[in-house]
Amino acid sequence: MVRIGRQWQPDRIDFAEVGGDLALMFYREGRVYSVDTVQITDGLITAYRRVINPDKLVHV
Repeated sequence: MVRIGRQWQPDRIDFAEVGGDLALMFYREGRVYSVDTVQITDGLITAYRRVINPDKLVHV
């Protein structure tokens, strides 16, 4: 996740909890550019989601 996200040349990458799931927050120009979440069930990754739609990131 971090390796792919670095292709966007973010200013900063932080870990966070979003909706109860582990998330990586990618920032560009002081704003959230992307949020990647991973859902883990019984020690396995069961879902991976990326949100890059600016309209959906306004509240983050």
